[in-house]
Amino acid sequence: MLELSSKRSSERSSELANERISIGSHSSETKDEQSSLILYQSSDCFSLIREAMLCEGMEAPASKQCQPHQVADALAKAEESLIFIEVTDSLIDAAQTLKRLVSHNARVVLVGSEDRISTYRTLEELGFYYLLWPADKNEVISFLQDIIDDIQRSKGPHFCRSAMRIAVVSMKGGSGCTMVAAELAYGLFRKTSQPVMVADHSYCHSNMAIMLGKKDLARRPVSEEAFRHHTLTNILDPVGVQSLLVRVERGISYLGFESRSVDPAQMREYTHDMISTQLRETNFIIEDYSASVNFYPDPRWLCPLVNCVVLVVQPSLSGLHETREFLRQFCQEMAVCNDPARLMVVLNHSVPPETIDKAMVEQFLDYPVTVELPYQKHCETWLTSGKRFIEGRNRLAVPFQQLVRVVLGKPAHQKRSLVQRIKGTLQGRMGKRFAKPLSDRKMPEINEETDDVAVVSSRVISKSVKTASNGLQAKNSSKPTSVTES
Repeated sequence: MLELSSKRSSERSSELANERISIGSHSSETKDEQSSLILYQSSDCFSLIREAMLCEGMEAPASKQCQPHQVADALAKAEESLIFIEVTDSLIDAAQTLKRLVSHNARVVLVGSEDRISTYRTLEELGFYYLLWPADKNEVISFLQDIIDDIQRSKGPHFCRSAMRIAVVSMKGGSGCTMVAAELAYGLFRKTSQPVMVADHSYCHSNMAIMLGKKDLARRPVSEEAFRHHTLTNILDPVGVQSLLVRVERGISYLGFESRSVDPAQMREYTHDMISTQLRETNFIIEDYSASVNFYPDPRWLCPLVNCVVLVVQPSLSGLHETREFLRQFCQEMAVCNDPARLMVVLNHSVPPETIDKAMVEQFLDYPVTVELPYQKHCETWLTSGKRFIEGRNRLAVPFQQLVRVVLGKPAHQKRSLVQRIKGTLQGRMGKRFAKPLSDRKMPEINEETDDVAVVSSRVISKSVKTASNGLQAKNSSKPTSVTES
């Protein structure tokens, strides 16, 4: 029986490993072939790197000329194992943004003009190679030889890249914390094409199965004996932990445990130990700390663990009071933290709108609201049908897309391209051309008593004109029309 269980665990681990390789990375055979991509801005940079690669006997690289704002979209579709990116802006800022968008198995070379030793060290810590530009052919060839040597020795700065841990927190039940975590997982995978893992910290009752659209989503039971064994040995194998993951869909996995005998705080530590083994295996780890958990998400232990905190707020007096206390503790902890986590406040109108609006929430919390989720009617019907808010035509789609962009370090509002602006202008002109007839429009009328513009329907005006014309016709019909009679 033990051998059969071990065999199933091994088979499950191999399936997850194969899926992970197919998402955002190539197999070992492809790596040996050194498939490469050059995202360049100047033709000189592309020509020199391509010439040096051909001189070293490497395959001709794929290439694409793109501006800085187009690099992220190009990386989301890239499957090459060696990627060159020409950067003309700040190298550190670009590296901070790009490190979440590439596979951990891909080697990325940033090409820039900053000649400082601090830049070299920072980029290496972030998981990137750095090629100083301009360079001659011999320098590029020597640089490529160093990369090939790292590949053969299984070395390289890309091993420094780890998953981005995102904690979705709420202080009051029913705030929509689990829904935000699920939609964020789908949005990050759709945007980056990189693997996402959802970790559930509700160990008694969880709604994550409903929010992810998977009714048969299973959680792993943990007995007190199994937890005691883990505490004594404290030996975790990344491959063994992968066998505990449940596949939601391609690129999204779920880690959830269920236990009524083990203390929730101890289960939290147990889950964190499991998560720590997967930091190199996935790009994003989303942890759901909804208010239904039996422990308080204290910023003192939460902030050092995660890179980003998404605080979901419900516009109610009790919820705002607890949220303000969490913010106070969070700011105190970030003041002494070496690597502070980013904080995003999401205002979720989970109930019909009340008297508390966004401005009042910001004034009470003394902190800006990053994204506001409007009230969505028939939310339960939408969720049970298996649809995603972030992909459908509803009021929540755009706010969730903005949240994904902010998490990735981009501005919330995406700038429209020239083609989109021209298209919008043409649609506006076509709309004016095929506007509604005069009878369906609203016509302004000046009220002499109040000097206000009163909107009166033109239907009423046309009706009055028609009544007056009918009266005039009746009056004229009473008169003789014949010339003889007149």
